[in-house]
Amino acid sequence: MKPLKNREDKIDEQSQVTLFLEGCRAALGADRVQWEGPENSTGTLPRTVVGVVEPATTGEVQTVVWLANHYHVPLFPISTGKNWGFGSAVPVKSGACLLSLRRMKRIREINLTFGYAVVEPGVTQGDLAEALQTRQSQWALDVTGAGRETSLVGNALERGIAYHSQRTQTTRNLELVLGDGTLLATGFQDPRVRKLNHLYTHGVGPDPMGLFHQSRFGVVTAMTIDLMPVAETHASVSLNVESSLIPRLVDVLRQVRLSGAMEGVPHIANRARFFSTMVPLMVRRSRKSLTPAQAEVLLLKVFPEEWTLLTSVRGPRSLARVKSALLKRALKPLGRVWVMTPFMRLIQRVAGWFLPTVKAVMDATESVQNLPLGVPSDDPQHFLDRDLSEPQKTAPDPDRHPRGFLYLVPLMAADGESARRFLETLPHLAAASGQEPAVTLNALDGKVLEAVVSLTFDKADKEAVQRLMKVGADWLEKLKDIGAHPYRVHIDHMEQAGPSTGAWAELQKKLTLAFDPNNVLSHGRYDFGAQE
Repeated sequence: MKPLKNREDKIDEQSQVTLFLEGCRAALGADRVQWEGPENSTGTLPRTVVGVVEPATTGEVQTVVWLANHYHVPLFPISTGKNWGFGSAVPVKSGACLLSLRRMKRIREINLTFGYAVVEPGVTQGDLAEALQTRQSQWALDVTGAGRETSLVGNALERGIAYHSQRTQTTRNLELVLGDGTLLATGFQDPRVRKLNHLYTHGVGPDPMGLFHQSRFGVVTAMTIDLMPVAETHASVSLNVESSLIPRLVDVLRQVRLSGAMEGVPHIANRARFFSTMVPLMVRRSRKSLTPAQAEVLLLKVFPEEWTLLTSVRGPRSLARVKSALLKRALKPLGRVWVMTPFMRLIQRVAGWFLPTVKAVMDATESVQNLPLGVPSDDPQHFLDRDLSEPQKTAPDPDRHPRGFLYLVPLMAADGESARRFLETLPHLAAASGQEPAVTLNALDGKVLEAVVSLTFDKADKEAVQRLMKVGADWLEKLKDIGAHPYRVHIDHMEQAGPSTGAWAELQKKLTLAFDPNNVLSHGRYDFGAQE
């Protein structure tokens, strides 16, 4: 079936949708097509969804895209739909059919020689981590704190940040379906050297890889992702520091990172972030059934200052020992540094049987300390239960919880002056939003600093949600005056991503015509040259 650019017969829009869904049902089966979209459970501005289609193979994705071209029905591809804090599975614009790839669950390959995996969009962090553990391999997945059920492909395409790397740096080969239904694989095109595509990112000649991150040009159906070697040893490093010293801490981390004495992504969390994660976990895991207020008192004894640095050192024992010493020496002028080796953790665990306070803090931090080891966890999601007096048995599902949250994630230069100017904007955000923002500063590579700022809201109060979305948009725009810019945005903030005019917008229009001539994919998603 060839895509039709201009249909001469004037079929009304609803009839086109019906014919499209009937075609998908005939091709995929009745159980793979929903005639109505799911209820918007994110609490964000409302969108209408005309249906949901769930292909399970690359060929089925091609079929759905061909049908969408034929009937001119817009598609909004999602992986598992867990894009929490940025809109989850909700499309940017109304009227789209969700193209859900959650059934594409195959781990096509795990290569234990070179340390990579080839995964489809429905493969989650938990899936791949469990598969590696089952094989007892010497490779682990570099995970994010987003939870076990989040998609590896979806996170990488949004340029997500893991604990030791930026996902775009560990993504290699892509298999994808373009907007006109064409199947494309990046890298070397000669099938005789296809294995190289899992090892070398660029192929030869122009490299299209970057065009499919945060774009609407294609539907990614498989991706190669690098794994990380399991380290011989691992040490967690923490520092509790007052607000006035954060600019100096950022400068120290830049110098240490650029010197090679530290790898990974150090996280600097303010009290609102740190306590919102730790308090619910302490309430759940305390043998004495701590109340949230009691848990906060205990945390304040251990972490009295406003900000807490959490990072790690890993590798061969001798090298990790040297790096730990160098990092401790660099951080020591800023406050008390805690270096938690496996042996120290064992001692504290034994002491915890006699000191309930120590055990409550240790139990709450265990899953957080395991994240850099490649063990994904749903525990960070408990921040939504911060105000609950009773501990919850399972981590909340953000899409079904009565409270929602908004992520604001700007980038800035990794220097103290940029950090200082950023911190000066937080009181304005707090006043405008009526709440203390939860903030984490992540030193990505010694040159760039990422801020992860979250605000919560009551999903039932639609007017308050709209006000909060506007507050977030205004704040992101104001940050540009200090040299900071969002690198990933909520579906309600796409206008903050970039200009709709200029040379890049014009080029994006041309690229859209080349890749998606009937304009069916991901309307509004990072689309600076939007075609209506």
